[in-house]
Amino acid sequence: RLEALTNSLLTMSKLDAGAIELKKENIDIKNTIYLAVEPIISLIGKKNIALNIEGKGVQIKGDAYWLSEAFLNIIKNSVEHLKVNGQINIFIQSNPIFTEVRIEDNGSGFLANELPYIFKRFFKGKNASKDSIGIGLSMARTIIEQHNGEIIAENIKEGGARFRVKFYKIL
Repeated sequence: RLEALTNSLLTMSKLDAGAIELKKENIDIKNTIYLAVEPIISLIGKKNIALNIEGKGVQIKGDAYWLSEAFLNIIKNSVEHLKVNGQINIFIQSNPIFTEVRIEDNGSGFLANELPYIFKRFFKGKNASKDSIGIGLSMARTIIEQHNGEIIAENIKEGGARFRVKFYKIL
C-alpha cells in the first residue's frame, strides 16, 4: 500500500510539474475506455456489475495511455461505491465544440457536503473503501485538464453518481 501511495505521489508530482510529455495523437475515445476497464474487469465481474458503453467511437487528440489512466480511476471509483448487481452506463457524444463522456452509476451518489471536495488530493469520502488513498480522482482531473478538458461530479436526480468529462476542440 505504501508503494502504491509513493508511485501515485510521484506520478502526480510529475504531472503537476509538466515533466510528463503527453502525446497528442488522434485516439478513439471508446477504445480508450475499453483499455481503461481491462485492469478492473475481474472486480466488475466479482460484483456482477453491468457495464454499458454507448456512443460512436469519437476521435480526440490525446494520449491514450494517460487518458485510460484517468478513466480507470473514475470508473474504479464507481465500481468501489456500487453494491452487487449495480450498473454503470457510459455515454459518448460529440458536437462541434466538445466531446463529452458521461459515466453514470446507480449507487447511492455523493454526499452533498462532500461534493465540492471530490477532486481534492487526499480527500476520502465517508463511504470510501479502506484501501483508498484519496488520489485517483485528483489524478484523473489533472490528466483531463491537461487534455483541454474538464470533469464535473454530480448526483443524478433518480439516484446515483455522474461524472461528466468534456474535451474541448481546439479550432
